[in-house]
Amino acid sequence: MSNKKILLVLWLSALVLLFDRSGNAQSNTTIDLREAQKEIKENNLNYFKAFCKEDSTLFNSLFTIDCWIMTPGTFIFCGPEAAGEYFVYASNKTGIRSGKFTTIDVYGISRDMIAEVGFYQLFNAKNVPFDDGKYIVLWKKTDKAWKRFRDSFSSSRDVK
Repeated sequence: MSNKKILLVLWLSALVLLFDRSGNAQSNTTIDLREAQKEIKENNLNYFKAFCKEDSTLFNSLFTIDCWIMTPGTFIFCGPEAAGEYFVYASNKTGIRSGKFTTIDVYGISRDMIAEVGFYQLFNAKNVPFDDGKYIVLWKKTDKAWKRFRDSFSSSRDVK
């Protein structure tokens, strides 16, 4: 075989490997990412729907059983009871009744892990805003849906 043919075969082989790898990477992140963003949007809506309805069962369903919820000025809520404990704390101590998440970006980390970055606003029972800030959520794919695995947020308000 001539040198030109060998080079052509090597070049074509490299090209096939390149497309094969990028195709696999895309199917592991990009395709899953689009579908996951729909679930994340729904989960974010249900997050505040749970506070509005005072529905701890709905709230618990949004988190993995091994979640961590990291809030400003408190300890870390973690483990199987974390979502329920945080819900009681946030409802009773802070008075959250509704709110809004504004997603800025969503990053695919792996097949079963996604990061979301954004801003939040919190409202009390009279629909008066009392807090706003930024957040990062690590989402974990479970057998049922994408759920909150690590939830960290910080207030943009002055600490008093």
